[in-house]
Amino acid sequence: DWIAIDAGTQFCDPSYVGIEQMLPDLDLLSEYRGRIHAILITHGHEDHIGSAAHVAATLNAPVYATAFVVELIRLKESEYGTVERPTLNVVAPGDELSFGPMKVRYLPVTHSIPDACAIAIDTPSGTIVHTGDFKMDATPVAGPAFDPAPFRDLGKRGVRMLLSDSTNAQVPGHTRSEKDVVTDLADLMDDAPGRVIISMFASNVNRVRGLAEAAQRSGRRVAMVGRSLSLYLEASVRAGLGPTITKMVDPQRLDLVDDDRILILCTGSQAEPRSALFRASNQDHQSLRIKPGDTIVLSSRIIPGNERSIHRMVGNLTRLGARVLHAGIASVHGSGHAQQDELKEMIALTQASAALGDWRLT
Repeated sequence: DWIAIDAGTQFCDPSYVGIEQMLPDLDLLSEYRGRIHAILITHGHEDHIGSAAHVAATLNAPVYATAFVVELIRLKESEYGTVERPTLNVVAPGDELSFGPMKVRYLPVTHSIPDACAIAIDTPSGTIVHTGDFKMDATPVAGPAFDPAPFRDLGKRGVRMLLSDSTNAQVPGHTRSEKDVVTDLADLMDDAPGRVIISMFASNVNRVRGLAEAAQRSGRRVAMVGRSLSLYLEASVRAGLGPTITKMVDPQRLDLVDDDRILILCTGSQAEPRSALFRASNQDHQSLRIKPGDTIVLSSRIIPGNERSIHRMVGNLTRLGARVLHAGIASVHGSGHAQQDELKEMIALTQASAALGDWRLT
């Protein structure tokens, strides 16, 4: 009896000219067709859902995910098309499901995208905990704070194996709270004399929410430039998570609003060739034109492999007269992934080290 967890796409490095994402080798899955009960999705990032429809078709298996993720998959299907639409089932944090001899429970976690979950799997050989991507955020912008209680309860019962997020395993300390990130960005917006343009991952809906609320308080209206931002926001609204942003500025009418009365949210923090900010840096965007006095913020980390493209884009933006801020020189971003202190706490909560028996990590 088998289940699969997540079905994403691989991001390509610049050597793959003209290709942004790759599917996994689906031929490797063919031998499991009919033997996998379900595909369980932890959260809605592309490297976790990007190939869900293709994998579901290959395995002939249903997909289980939270409401936001299901809406996101549906919207992406309608926009990009798929070989075959998967059977989508909505689950909520706390729900329990049974697949053969396995019992599965979804546990809410905090991350840089709404509705993220860990998955606990009870098997005849013991309990497995798959954290998905997470951080222990005590003050998120929206949704509940990270709750250690379910993981502590699992640890008391006994965890045979912990499969944990390891993205920031080499980074000491504790990840910044999303509330702190939004507060710093709001202060920056208050001090900026002209337009503020913030480029970020489109999936960070809660940061969009926090920035929209901060803009309203500072007397700025919000404009969104980039289709993917609208797509993630629509999925969140459909799932009942919000936010509903009122009086948004049409991207075609940016010049009709005073510079100190507008916040522009856009895609392109990774210098993707077709993104709004990248095209604007090359003076190739129909509505977003960079001008002297603009404050541009890259509110994201640099994905390895994108360094050269991002630095080239920053150089172009600076030459156009903009002031450019990024995480290397200003407090404008916080990771969605746990750092060392949180990873140690997760191991302690689940008592996973006890499962090593006489083996010990050195």
